[in-house]
Amino acid sequence: MAGMRVFGFGSGMDIDKMVSDLMKAERARTVDKLEKEKQITIWKQEMYQDINRDIAKFIIDSRDKFDLSGKLITGGTYVKSYENMDWVKQATSSNESVLTASATAKALDGSYKINITQLAKGVSKNSTVDISVDGMDEHDKLYDQFLDLSSNDILSFTITTTDENGNEKTQSFTFDLDKGTSDTSDDYTLDDIITEINNSDLDITVSYDSNFDRVFINSTSTGANVSLKIVDESSISSANADHFFSDILKINIDDASGTKVGGQDLKFTLGEGSDVTTLTYNSNTFSINGINITANGTGESTITVKTDVDGVYEKIKEFVESYNKLIDSIDAKLSEKVYRDYKPLTDEERKALTEDQIKKWEEMAKSGLLKNDSILEKVLYDARKALYEIVQNIGGTFKHLTDIGIDTGTYSEKGKLFIDEAKLKQAISNDANGVMELLFKESDSSDEETKYNESGLITRLFDSMTDNMKKIIEKAGPGNDSSLLKQVKSNILVDFTIGSSYRSGSISFLQEDILDITKEIYKEEDRLKDLEDMYYKKFTAMETALAQMNNQSNWLASQLGGM
Repeated sequence: MAGMRVFGFGSGMDIDKMVSDLMKAERARTVDKLEKEKQITIWKQEMYQDINRDIAKFIIDSRDKFDLSGKLITGGTYVKSYENMDWVKQATSSNESVLTASATAKALDGSYKINITQLAKGVSKNSTVDISVDGMDEHDKLYDQFLDLSSNDILSFTITTTDENGNEKTQSFTFDLDKGTSDTSDDYTLDDIITEINNSDLDITVSYDSNFDRVFINSTSTGANVSLKIVDESSISSANADHFFSDILKINIDDASGTKVGGQDLKFTLGEGSDVTTLTYNSNTFSINGINITANGTGESTITVKTDVDGVYEKIKEFVESYNKLIDSIDAKLSEKVYRDYKPLTDEERKALTEDQIKKWEEMAKSGLLKNDSILEKVLYDARKALYEIVQNIGGTFKHLTDIGIDTGTYSEKGKLFIDEAKLKQAISNDANGVMELLFKESDSSDEETKYNESGLITRLFDSMTDNMKKIIEKAGPGNDSSLLKQVKSNILVDFTIGSSYRSGSISFLQEDILDITKEIYKEEDRLKDLEDMYYKKFTAMETALAQMNNQSNWLASQLGGM
């Protein structure tokens, strides 16, 4: 009956309008109130998630700018040690044809003289002459590309290699040049053999260049431990060839005995005069005393290392600006004005407003929803605490943020950071490694309190913010930012997913509230439907009674008129 427009038969009343007015009043008292409560909870949830997103981006961006974030093969990230930062120190080579250099944060300022006497080499062998029949290449059948092979031949050989650490690998290969089928497309090609060797994990690469008609064999690593040994036991019917590698591919290897061919180590001296030290390494790229070196040739070069004071200052300044911006945005939420007369709009209320009016109304309605929020207050308190407490058990000359010219200001400034440029630059110039240790030191203690006290200020700040991000996730959920949050810490969602004795897994407190309110709305909708039906029944009964009374009145009137 609801939805039908009914006019009173006897009363002339608009019953549909009367029921509609009664239901609007009842809906405003119950369902509309619940809908507004639900919308406020959804807004709070979104605000928490926005703040968590901002914190996550701050941590991720700061790590990237400080070069503290490494990329895994799987696509994930890991936190690198501050000692490997390559922007703190500058390293220059006096002779880049001999070597190039870069320095990490732990490198000491000064000059280092290096004499490269021998470059590291791996195994490198190749064909000494043209090997193919004219017009043939690695995609043709072997017995077409090489005159001394026939379809009856069987190539059989064993390759043994050792890598730079002396680890040995061996694999045997057999290729029947006629695979025993009339389909000639199945016959082996040189490309087939090269592909199978390269797929064997023998730490060598084999290639063929058709322009030069040569086969090339190279080890993937260098050093004196690297070696290659090939024992060839092929069965070749030609009178001109016995071995596949030496006779067919024209590579100078003693196939029969399998003579081992080796690489060589890098050799260099460090220092000068009586302080010269002779060293060897299995690669032309190596690190020593925090200096990364790539040897390009033999000869002498002097490496000069110095602190990039301006560069380090700018990195720290940029971090402080980003931090202050984040603190400002969180504090703004905590101090927003509350407009109690502005509640979420119902669909009916929206119809009476323009889009611009709706936007402005909702801005007022959202304002102050997180005013004095205890979780956000803790985010700011813990951030101030992490940055302002001293770092214990530290080896450098600095233990407190103010030691390097950075202060947290007054309480009213909510922990924002302020830089004394001259003092910070002086600290960087005097002891750059001490500044880095103060900011980024990592404690190896298993005790949580000790680990906190011994961690560098920014390391401690990131850990503190990550812990509070977990609390926000517990309160409001991750939203659509799970992948972003995992970049902060890979297991940040584990506790949320597992749940606890007072919260179901993968559902936040606010989401539980939203579900509870939604259930109440469904119950009220059912109750209102029953109430509406009851109103219609009562009005229908009243109309029926009125109609009967009218009929009786009319009958009496007709009887009296006849008398």
